[in-house]
Amino acid sequence: MREFELTTKDANGNSLKDEAESLLRQRGYIPPEYESLPLPHLVGHIWGWFIELTRTRGSSGFGANAISYTEIDSWARLTRRKPTALEIYALTQLDAAYLAEQSKQSQSKGKK
Repeated sequence: MREFELTTKDANGNSLKDEAESLLRQRGYIPPEYESLPLPHLVGHIWGWFIELTRTRGSSGFGANAISYTEIDSWARLTRRKPTALEIYALTQLDAAYLAEQSKQSQSKGKK
């Protein structure tokens, strides 16, 4: 997903999103190659939930762990959210896409 690509940090700790924000401050606009697509209104909350969950994800030492159903359940209880089965499915699909992008980034760094 484009948003994951934009937020992946390089060796210096910078992301394409950081570069885009810098360009916006310096030039007053963001070049198209730095833009991500806007989220549809009806799923924006799921993206927000995913961001909350991903901040607490664990690591195995070989990379990020998937967000488990147990973690989703704990998060939902602690934040008093009541995600539907479809929203939980969407969260797990976002997580799978995130992990795939992270793996792709790791593999490309290893080839350099």
